[in-house]
Amino acid sequence: MWFRRRVEGGVQWVAVVQSDTVLHAAQISLGPDRRPRLGWVWQGPSPELSEGLRSLNRVHRLKGAKLTGQLGRSQYRLISTEVPDVPREEWCDAMRWRLKDQVDFPLDDAFLDVLAVPQDTQLRQTHPAMAVVAQRVDFNRMVLAADDVGLTWSAVDIPETALCNLSALAETPEQAHALLVFGDAHGMLVITYKGELLMTRNIEVAASAVTGSQEARGAALGRAALEVLRTLDTFERMHSQVTLSGLSVVPPEGGEDVLEVLADLVYVPVKSFELSAWMDLALPDDPVGARMARTPSLDELCAIGAALRGCRQAQGLQNLSLVDEAS
Repeated sequence: MWFRRRVEGGVQWVAVVQSDTVLHAAQISLGPDRRPRLGWVWQGPSPELSEGLRSLNRVHRLKGAKLTGQLGRSQYRLISTEVPDVPREEWCDAMRWRLKDQVDFPLDDAFLDVLAVPQDTQLRQTHPAMAVVAQRVDFNRMVLAADDVGLTWSAVDIPETALCNLSALAETPEQAHALLVFGDAHGMLVITYKGELLMTRNIEVAASAVTGSQEARGAALGRAALEVLRTLDTFERMHSQVTLSGLSVVPPEGGEDVLEVLADLVYVPVKSFELSAWMDLALPDDPVGARMARTPSLDELCAIGAALRGCRQAQGLQNLSLVDEAS
């Protein structure tokens, strides 16, 4: 399960995101200077996950890579909670009992992991955490799809933790950082501190809404800004002991003026998030490579973020661990 392949001085991590009938993939390695290197991005038709993986494997031989999958929006629950008062190795067992009435499926056979939130952001004495729970049936489908192609998952992630990995790159020391990305169906906002996920919110505004007519774009951005402001207000109340350095935005293609509009509506500094500022892009010098540098999609960013898993390991940061404890 844990193969190693040295690529440009680092271990190769490949992450895939199935979005409707398209598979997105990205490969990240860690260079000698410990700076992430985006080796390639790929997308292709994928009516079924196994078909997309087979096509990807033909183009980029995946044997020896650490392969990371990602659960879809409806396949998991992310629940804000508190760290149980037991040793770290007993957190998951304790959390199953605590959360059994907060999900609509049995937790006895579910995958569960707990991510601690940095304690020094609050005046409260409790230790906040985020629990991720997923039904076994969805994970089993992913396992079978990879097995059909002769592949094995090294890890399974979720969009929020993938975007957390990207937001963490842009943090200012001792300050929190927010990252906003618009996707085909909705946007996502994450707030991170010391490389860890503090808060997350789905922004119910699609990329198409902020790239349409001027009137429609203004209304959509107004709704998005309101949801961002509500989240920032909640952040200030809950995490009053840390300041937010600003909001980074990945504008959708054709919506580069989003930053200017949001800057007028949001009270924290707003800037563009550009991948090239935080990692080396070994991408072709063509329109696709240029677009990736400026306006990657939410699915592409989730693949890139999930492929940063090895970089987090090197930094000693938490990684989501949804594994089959029975195997």
